[in-house]
Amino acid sequence: MSDSTELLSPAPSSSAAPPTGEIHLDLKDRWLAGFLAWLIPGAGHFYQRRFGKGSLFAICILGTFFYGIFLGSSRVVYASFRGSDGPWKQDDSRWAYLCQAGAGLPALPALVQAWRMNSNPPRTPLWAGWMAPPLIKGQLTTKDWSGRLVSGKVDGKEVLPGGLMLPADSFRERGDGAVVFQGRPAVGPSSDGRDPDWNELSVWHNHYGALYELGTVFTMIAGLLNILAIYDAWGGPVLFFNKPHPAPK
Repeated sequence: MSDSTELLSPAPSSSAAPPTGEIHLDLKDRWLAGFLAWLIPGAGHFYQRRFGKGSLFAICILGTFFYGIFLGSSRVVYASFRGSDGPWKQDDSRWAYLCQAGAGLPALPALVQAWRMNSNPPRTPLWAGWMAPPLIKGQLTTKDWSGRLVSGKVDGKEVLPGGLMLPADSFRERGDGAVVFQGRPAVGPSSDGRDPDWNELSVWHNHYGALYELGTVFTMIAGLLNILAIYDAWGGPVLFFNKPHPAPK
């Protein structure tokens, strides 16, 4: 018997009849099944021909994940671990993404967007900014991306709601042609005349309100649920057996 085949004995029934047999569950390649279960929720179980569980996990986990995006838009999922000790002047550590990444492929665009926006020189986000991280004070960006955030339009077509547009004076063009996100003017005293707490994430929270936090929570729950599904694909179902009671003397 291969090490990927689980031999499961059913729990004794309450009747006097003894167990009739054993359950043989072929998990195939455990590691491949676990990887597929992470990549696309339910895929590892479909690979093992456990179609019932695969369908259940796919519907529940993907449904929860995309419902979170429906509530707070794709902006609730982004990858960023930028500390204030870097070239930027604000902390933006998105720890929620560690949970969201458990959902696999649906959360991976965030890594692509983070790499493009934080590269040197920066690149314009793909897919109209789907899962792109917010700009923080001191961050370099492209003229194209800053223009979209200010005007809300691409080639004359509106692509951004008015509530998410940034003021033109929040960007400054350097002599080398690069564009720096500098934030908005400070209301009170500030060392550089700019609001130290304001960035694009502030605009998102103001626009979506509580729905942004709810969307974040739903996508985190989906990622954490998929961790359990991954274990089920790798290790098989967890069963609890009743210990037989000794016959009375």
